[in-house]
Amino acid sequence: MAERFITKRIPIGAVTVSLADVKKIFERLSKHLGEEADRQTKDLIKPLDQGQEEFDEHVAEARKNAFRITVTVAGSDGQDLYGDTLALFHSPNLPDEISRIYMTNVVAYEGHTRRRPPNAFSMLLDFSKPPLIDNDNPVSNPTPNNSNVSVEGASETWVASIVDATMGILGKRNNGRKLLHAAFIYDFGLMLLGLPLGLYVCLRLSSLVEASLGSVHPFLSAVAYVYLMLVGLWLYRILFGYTKWAFPTVELSDTKSRSQNHRAFWYTIVTGLVSAAIFEIWRYVS
Repeated sequence: MAERFITKRIPIGAVTVSLADVKKIFERLSKHLGEEADRQTKDLIKPLDQGQEEFDEHVAEARKNAFRITVTVAGSDGQDLYGDTLALFHSPNLPDEISRIYMTNVVAYEGHTRRRPPNAFSMLLDFSKPPLIDNDNPVSNPTPNNSNVSVEGASETWVASIVDATMGILGKRNNGRKLLHAAFIYDFGLMLLGLPLGLYVCLRLSSLVEASLGSVHPFLSAVAYVYLMLVGLWLYRILFGYTKWAFPTVELSDTKSRSQNHRAFWYTIVTGLVSAAIFEIWRYVS
């Protein structure tokens, strides 16, 4: 018995995947699409004015052209690569830095039949990274990422099988960065790290401020401290943006990216700040 039409869109959380994972998803989706091709083509009825051989050729052509997964691999430099087989993932023309992988069964089916497939799916893996200072996205907002799995169909079985084929793999690739890219994490870090950093900058430069401005006028010293506090908060915002850039929400592990190369530098900065904080705390309590 036919069931109600179902649509489901599942956001992909913070994951680090490999091309091997993507190929495995492609293979699992291809298996389900082959079963869908069997289901649809077995119900085709041969026209009375068409020979059996011609009809069989028509069915074979429909299976070959309509039931394919088309894949787009987009590069950060604007270079795109298209294909519909696993050979795409071994191509020497793969972009050096992949920014997006998109696969769907809709394009091929619509191209052959001129209508949307009754059971459809698409998967987008968005490997883009936020800028260091993102003026288009308020700092309290979560990091924007469009990665998702979309499924639609008339059968719960179809929808569940596609969700399992994709999320069954992606769900095991959690990279632990969900909190870093969550809403209001900037504000939490501001209270925990940003303000103490600003106060620390004021403390470290207080002797210089008092020596150069304190004897002139107390107001100038106050202005200098406000300015130094703002500098500390500005440094925190840059470090926060740099952290999100170096550790993106969704990442492809196979291809080298600038953010991967910068992680050693990030660890150096954070280690230096943590060491300085521990030293100062120890100096004042001992």
